[in-house]
Amino acid sequence: MDVKIFKTQFDAIFMTSFNDFVAQAKNRTNDPYILSSISHTSSIASTGKRIRPYNVAVAYEAYSGSSWKDISHLLVGVELIHLMALIHDDIMDNAETRHGVQTVHSFTKNHIESLCSDSFVDHVSRSQAILVGDMIFSWAYKSISQKSTPKEVWDIVHELVEEVVVGQMIDVITPLSNNSDFKSVENKMLLKTARYTFSRPLMLGAMAASAPDKSFWLQKFGDALGLMFQAQDDLLDVVSQESLLKKSTLGDIKNGVHTLISVYVSDNANDEQKDIWNSWFGKNIDLDSELVNKFLTDMGAIDYVQDYISTQKEKAMTILAESDISESHKDNFKKIIDMLSHRKY
Repeated sequence: MDVKIFKTQFDAIFMTSFNDFVAQAKNRTNDPYILSSISHTSSIASTGKRIRPYNVAVAYEAYSGSSWKDISHLLVGVELIHLMALIHDDIMDNAETRHGVQTVHSFTKNHIESLCSDSFVDHVSRSQAILVGDMIFSWAYKSISQKSTPKEVWDIVHELVEEVVVGQMIDVITPLSNNSDFKSVENKMLLKTARYTFSRPLMLGAMAASAPDKSFWLQKFGDALGLMFQAQDDLLDVVSQESLLKKSTLGDIKNGVHTLISVYVSDNANDEQKDIWNSWFGKNIDLDSELVNKFLTDMGAIDYVQDYISTQKEKAMTILAESDISESHKDNFKKIIDMLSHRKY
């Protein structure tokens, strides 16, 4: 299954469903500011990479022999859950843009700032964004419920939601600690990214195809892919350019978010290097990206993360090679690995 063709076909289905939900919600109020916030979500919804529904689709087709379009309602639901998570994540990260589009709370703030004092505008705009995310979450469950959905599928949906929420809670609380260890950071990566983006969507596809006994290798495969994906994100935050990422860089360092990079610095930096790092980490100040990049490159942190990415990629390839699916379907899973190997943002 070609990733680009899937995205084009799924986008048409997803945006039709999404806009139907938006239209229904807009019938419930005449308030222009609420309507504008709801409408703005369409701009964000249209920019998604569709990684999660693609993973559901690949696993479903591998075990059902049918087209992913038979379970498009499930794929739409998974993408809606992701959109909700993005809106809430942007609030927690104080992000102004998402994929080059204004975040919901930032958009709302610009539209209501003339209505209230500066001290209250942040509260209102964030509250509205939280509620928009909550509403989209209800749309996700409504979409998944459109057809008779087996309990095994719902169980995976609930696991996906719970794991990403706990992972995000870990992400929010860890800046309170000056140090973090590899085990806790990798556990956060598993919950917030690997299980949510890869393992659970892949297992959803298998469960929807009535192949629960075939799903164990998918979790191990998805975990490896997800750890690779998150490590790439952590690395891109340091080495990439804002114009390419379509968001600000060095955010993890400024916000004191513990990643594999911060773990490496904590474990390997000398006293002088730790002083430099501590003057940056968790300090919301302007940083010279070239200086930070050189600092981390010279001490070996960049190579360390790149080696970790390579290790997870090799693990995923080995797990796939040993799986029970046909060679033709293995090619579709290989395309996921290839897509991750060449990602730039």
